[in-house]
Amino acid sequence: MLNSVKTLYSRQSDDLKGLVKGVFWSLFGSVLSKALVFLSWILVARILGRESYGEYGLIRNTVLMFSAFAGFGLSVTATRFVARYINEDVAKSGRIASLTLSFSVIMGLSISLIVFAFSDVIAQSVIKDARLATDFRIASFILFFSALEGAQTGVLQGMRQFRRIAVINLVNAFVSFPVFVAGAYYFGTTGSVVALGITTMVLCIQNQAAIYSFAKKGLISLNFRQGWKEWRLLYIFSLPAALAGIISIPLKWYTDVMLVNTSGFSAMGIYSAAFLIYTIVAVLANTMNAPFVSFMSGSKADNDVIEKLNILVPWFLGIMIGLPFLCFPEAGGYLFGKEYQGEEFNSTLVFIILYMIIVMYKQGMNRIFIVHNMQWINLMTVTAWGLILIGSFYMLKEYASVGLAISYCISYTLVTILIYPLYVKRKLMPLEFIISRNVLTIWGTMALAAYLSLSRVHWGYRIAAYVGIMAVVVFTFKNMLKSKVKYNLFSHE
Repeated sequence: MLNSVKTLYSRQSDDLKGLVKGVFWSLFGSVLSKALVFLSWILVARILGRESYGEYGLIRNTVLMFSAFAGFGLSVTATRFVARYINEDVAKSGRIASLTLSFSVIMGLSISLIVFAFSDVIAQSVIKDARLATDFRIASFILFFSALEGAQTGVLQGMRQFRRIAVINLVNAFVSFPVFVAGAYYFGTTGSVVALGITTMVLCIQNQAAIYSFAKKGLISLNFRQGWKEWRLLYIFSLPAALAGIISIPLKWYTDVMLVNTSGFSAMGIYSAAFLIYTIVAVLANTMNAPFVSFMSGSKADNDVIEKLNILVPWFLGIMIGLPFLCFPEAGGYLFGKEYQGEEFNSTLVFIILYMIIVMYKQGMNRIFIVHNMQWINLMTVTAWGLILIGSFYMLKEYASVGLAISYCISYTLVTILIYPLYVKRKLMPLEFIISRNVLTIWGTMALAAYLSLSRVHWGYRIAAYVGIMAVVVFTFKNMLKSKVKYNLFSHE
């Protein structure tokens, strides 16, 4: 078996070999590190309880919202353009890396100071809980490190240093676990926020050390003064990428605030716990996102295998990880403890998993936007998604966390359908991936699994359904991978 795999690997193109190595190291580091991080998050949720974990979840989401402003789309910019020029023009790739790093410092400091100054306003006037003002002041410092970390990671991904990233993530996971657990246990919500800041800072230090070590070896040439010669990238690529985050994340945050104001922090705690499952899968998918974007940006050759893997792997990964929770949402309740168990959590988790699978389905499509420099179009779809999300939840807010989860499903489904004509018109996606027997089979099985869980069908029947659905999914994806249909992802520039 091992010899067969080696033989198959040796026959592939250099691009595909590089992609396989990149994905392997990204997943290796991510699976090990995120397993520890996920375990620490579960323990934090159990230690804090629904109410306090809801507070922490809202603070963390607030950090993510302002990180979208501070990050300015620099991570994906670095990944895209450092990868493009790293082998052709080392000086240019170095200028791009220098630009993204220096601009991330400027944006990070600026947004951090603004949030620090308005922490009382955010806590009292928006969240309507003055107790959280101190936590928001602490969280403001995280924004600087978060912005810098995004740019640093983008540079390393653009250089295709996935093995080093894997090591960094693993080290950070071992640091994060005791820090998060101790922070939550001894200092509650505030301790958890401080722990988030410490782990983000440690990650920044490791990333910067790695970048400087590669610069000393001559793999990249950093020149922060010369870097500003590439400022046009900030408008052409970073700005629309940043605006997509600046628009979407505040809209998501607004729905979080709506949930807290209508149903309290307890409902937010249930939603945050259920959303952790999505977060883990999204992180795993993003670890594959970097190798795909890097190799697709730097490759000049057609490779139908990479094109299909780009589209199919995230969707397959999302289904494989999400299906157990879709069929048995009670398992999630047992993970987080008695406070979270019940129909509200189970139903919330089912819709969160459905949303996650839809997101993973569109993950490959999003990479097409990046590779084809279609970020402005992506911005429009993100704006539409956010507005539909708010409108949907406004009508469903009486259903608390379940209503918010359903709203995510509705908004992402509608936006995905709305963008289909563009992909077809520009021949960026074959109809086979949009509407075909294979695609309809997958969605049909996902709908069946969700129906069985929401209808509280006996677990014995759900076990049988789970086994059958798994077999159908594997068989269907195998057929799609073997298909001779061209995906045309490399026909760019």
